[in-house]
Amino acid sequence: MIFAKKIDFEKVKQIFYKHKKWFPHVRTDYMMRMIDRKQLILEDGILITFHKAKRRQKIGDVLLGPGDTVLHQIASDSPGSGNAQSILNNFFEYCKPGCVFLSVRADNLTANRFYVKMDMNLIGTTSWAKNTIPGNVYVKGDYDKNKYIIKKKKKKRKKKKLRKKNVKRKRRSKRLER
Repeated sequence: MIFAKKIDFEKVKQIFYKHKKWFPHVRTDYMMRMIDRKQLILEDGILITFHKAKRRQKIGDVLLGPGDTVLHQIASDSPGSGNAQSILNNFFEYCKPGCVFLSVRADNLTANRFYVKMDMNLIGTTSWAKNTIPGNVYVKGDYDKNKYIIKKKKKKRKKKKLRKKNVKRKRRSKRLER
């Protein structure tokens, strides 16, 4: 994998701006931050931004865990050239042993078809802009949805309320004693 360097910034910016319809939220400071963190790959005109999860997190209705990779964006300076398949396969190998997750707008049919072609599995849904833009969540790898089930903790509010009442009672009794 070839990580982008600061001298590649203009090329990165050019690729993102070419795909402004799908990435309207990507700003130049984000691009620079991803380059600095070595989370932006630029190889053969294909751009990939990503991060490795350090703890559990959700993408829509899908839960992923530490060690899994979240692919944020993938874009090409010349769509349809065929470079993206080999670069993405190399990226999948780079990310092993964890899974690779990504979310994509449901109306981006070209991208959805590409992810299916890359043997990614559609495992959930997500949305953006206050649920006005629907999206899909894909995974590559051995995803076990039961692995990251979050157990709900029992609420301890009643005990806290009792403690507060007891503290208030003690304060009152001390005042009365004086």
